[in-house]
Amino acid sequence: MMAAIRFRLVRFLLAALAATGAAYAFAAGGSDDDRMICKQGMETGTRFPRRICLSKGKWEQMSERAKRGYEEVRNRPAIETRR
Repeated sequence: MMAAIRFRLVRFLLAALAATGAAYAFAAGGSDDDRMICKQGMETGTRFPRRICLSKGKWEQMSERAKRGYEEVRNRPAIETRR
């Protein structure tokens, strides 16, 4: 059950990162990782898009975490069930 929840979370994160719509960048000064980037994404349970604003560094962290989670689920050994 926990694996199913993790898999759904990974799917949601990947969908949020690949969501269609324009990405808006707002330069707030400072370093490149501090720049705010807003993306539109779909949330489960509603048909209205939601705008998500995070720093460039946070988007990259989320992307890496989603990729690692996906690889972890994909490379997990299959469970054998015998009847």
